[in-house]
Amino acid sequence: MYIRYGFLILTAVVLVAVAIPVLAEPADPPPDGLLRDGVCPVTKLKAKDYPAWQVCCQDHEGNWRVFVGMKSFLEYVNDPEEYVGQKIDPGGLAIVRDYTTNKWIQSVFAYFVFGEKIVGPNGKDVVAFEDKKKAEKYAGKMHAAGIVRFLGLRKSVIAYLNDTRPDSADADSIIVPQIIDMKNAPPGVQIK
Repeated sequence: MYIRYGFLILTAVVLVAVAIPVLAEPADPPPDGLLRDGVCPVTKLKAKDYPAWQVCCQDHEGNWRVFVGMKSFLEYVNDPEEYVGQKIDPGGLAIVRDYTTNKWIQSVFAYFVFGEKIVGPNGKDVVAFEDKKKAEKYAGKMHAAGIVRFLGLRKSVIAYLNDTRPDSADADSIIVPQIIDMKNAPPGVQIK
């Protein structure tokens, strides 16, 4: 069991080391038409009505999708077949808007803040920050439950956002592919 986790950690480190030079570039914004006309496959809300909550990703075939809120994106990644009627590899990493600057940033470099008082169009959600200090300041102001990196978004966080208890078998499963600070951690979320 420990060998499997060791292998997974080593694989993740190698992938990150190879990917960081490519990902470090600023995020290119998605096509204007997507933001103007796009509809979130999860919430069915028009993206243009919620610019601060927009999350976009591009699949391996080059198709763009827009989501209203990170929670919607994570729910989609967890079960795309439920939302688009077919099994689709979500493909590339998501780009998100920084909550304070509205600038597009790569999701892997964002700090996500979540808690009871952080509510988006789809209920409790997470907001993204490019700067860790700004994320910490906002988390303190909102009495947030925690600050999470993209690679630390687990099913237990989505269960928390949906006010449900995670299945104990996969509560700690990674949805998208590290937890920075957990003050009032939701049930099932643990720092390991």
